[in-house]
Amino acid sequence: MLHRHFDDWTLISAVKCLHLDYNQGFPLAASILAQHGSEPIGAYSLLPDKRFLFDSTASLWFLAFRDIGKSRVILGGPIGANDTAGPAMKAAHSDARQRGKRLIYYQVPRSIALMPEAESYSRVYIGSDASIDLARFTLRGNAYQDLRSARNRMNKNQIVFCEITSGNVSPDDKRQLAEISAQWLRARKARELQFSMGKFDEVVHILKYNRIFTARSVSTRRLIGFVTFVPIFDGKRHGRPSGYGLDLMRSSSEIPGTVEFLITEALLLFRDEGCVRASLGMSALANLEEESGQLKQNGGLDRVLRLAFSRCNMLYSFKGLSEFKRKFQPEWLPRYMLYQGKRGLVPSTYALFRAHTQATVPK
Repeated sequence: MLHRHFDDWTLISAVKCLHLDYNQGFPLAASILAQHGSEPIGAYSLLPDKRFLFDSTASLWFLAFRDIGKSRVILGGPIGANDTAGPAMKAAHSDARQRGKRLIYYQVPRSIALMPEAESYSRVYIGSDASIDLARFTLRGNAYQDLRSARNRMNKNQIVFCEITSGNVSPDDKRQLAEISAQWLRARKARELQFSMGKFDEVVHILKYNRIFTARSVSTRRLIGFVTFVPIFDGKRHGRPSGYGLDLMRSSSEIPGTVEFLITEALLLFRDEGCVRASLGMSALANLEEESGQLKQNGGLDRVLRLAFSRCNMLYSFKGLSEFKRKFQPEWLPRYMLYQGKRGLVPSTYALFRAHTQATVPK
């Protein structure tokens, strides 16, 4: 095996892939994502807890990952040009084997989970992404009564929907946003997670297309809640987002329905801007019984998953989030975890937990 080192660059000629740390890989990954990204989770590949694996030219595809002990946790699937997912997975497999790592793919769509290159992995259903077709999004009908009520309540209380320009937040607004975020976390006895979601102190630093929307009192000018969205790309809008994915949801809980109001207004705005879709994020274990039946997923796997996500549920209420997202009548798109080894589920779920909770020092 031939290795050539260029500072922190490591080219492994036999598998034709390139390792880059966060600072070196970020601009290259951001460029590929803007051209070829298609999944809502793609934006999180640019969070500073990641390292990158590229093709040898660093121009066709990349994978974003964290190494947790002997496990390499890859976020989503390969991001890149058409027909590169297979070669990327082969290269990642060879590289991990050379380095003594077990691969875990987290939150891959069905198109990746069913690829021939994924046949050697164990596959398990972990949840569904709540996808919104913006062309069909409406507030008419009984199904959207909760959303209409939230809008009416905000109007009655003279609360307005405002966008704060990412990267240009005033000191006073930044202070209020931080207070709301801290209060929200304390009330839920939760802490910030990472890896497949943003952290408050990073929401304005991932991409220039991040969006921050606030609910503000007309009379006091005080903020009572905010939501953030990350971009979804499809390569058809010359590097501009084709949609947005919900990231943070925080409110002071002064007025019920604040977050519903913010998301509703954001979705209507995205629709008017010509975006085609939005994502409310993955709901862990949503529709588990239905998907397990289709995959012939055994009860033992389901029990391990329930235990693992119940541990995370102490940090974030996944069941509550799933019920909340149903108010927007989404289409549920299944997401999977791929892992190596017949007995790899328990160590893989442990590695996932650590990837979301263990702090990193960006390089």
